[in-house]
Amino acid sequence: MLRKCLLNISGAYSTTSTAALQVIEGILPLHVKAQMESILVTVGRHKRDCSWEGTNFSNNDYQHPQPPLQILRADFNLENRISFEGQPLFSPTEIYTDDSKLDGGTGCAFCVFEGTNHTFQWISKLQSFNSVFKAEIFAVN
Repeated sequence: MLRKCLLNISGAYSTTSTAALQVIEGILPLHVKAQMESILVTVGRHKRDCSWEGTNFSNNDYQHPQPPLQILRADFNLENRISFEGQPLFSPTEIYTDDSKLDGGTGCAFCVFEGTNHTFQWISKLQSFNSVFKAEIFAVN
């Protein structure tokens, strides 16, 4: 399958060898690619030094990820630490925002309700290059 693709891409004759086609197109032979991957695994995961065709690969030359953080459970009772005293739980004013982006452009809007009464609304159409995130920020501001 690879040979057919290389022949079509390069425009070479069908009598051209596969190795020559790989060299022409700059594709590494499979055995060389496999050897390189095994060196990367040996150095990166097994943390051992390795050499290949006169080139030394040292484990110390590569960065290694830090072990993941351990998250411990909290040792306190959260219910006793949260207090709603002195804070209003209900606000009579409610503000809703909306934004959308379609093929025609980007738009944003907001409206204000006092209880069940609709008191104010605002709608704007933005340029088509604006994102939905920008539209939301524009409506909130």
